Amino acid sequence: MKVKIRKANLVDAKICLKLRTVEEKKCDIDFIGSVRNRSCLFLVAEKDGKVVGYCIGYFSPTQKKDVMLHETRIVKSERGLGIGTVLVSEFCKKAFRKKARAIYAEIESKHEKFYCKACGFKKNAQWTEVVKNKGK
Repeated sequence: MKVKIRKANLVDAKICLKLRTVEEKKCDIDFIGSVRNRSCLFLVAEKDGKVVGYCIGYFSPTQKKDVMLHETRIVKSERGLGIGTVLVSEFCKKAFRKKARAIYAEIESKHEKFYCKACGFKKNAQWTEVVKNKGK
């Protein structure tokens, strides 16, 4: 498997946007703008000259040593080949080189095996997820 991991650019962000769900695409301007955000770490996986996945996260604005890995996506036809693991590994290396102390990821339980077994994350009960939606 020959995969190149590199920093995303504006064209990549538009390609990656196609991997997101309809609901997530409502924030497409924010997503594309992440390429220019200095506190954001946005990487793509490229195979045979095509973007086949991405990993995006950011440094906390108030806890500069904490990084939140926001999402990892791989093209369906390329899943299960280790691309996601390589992508997350490179994301973590780059974040730690930039002085991160810890990398957090809020994940769905179906992704626990990937993040904990394949990528070396550990369960953390430090926070409870809560949400407040507009108008409710």
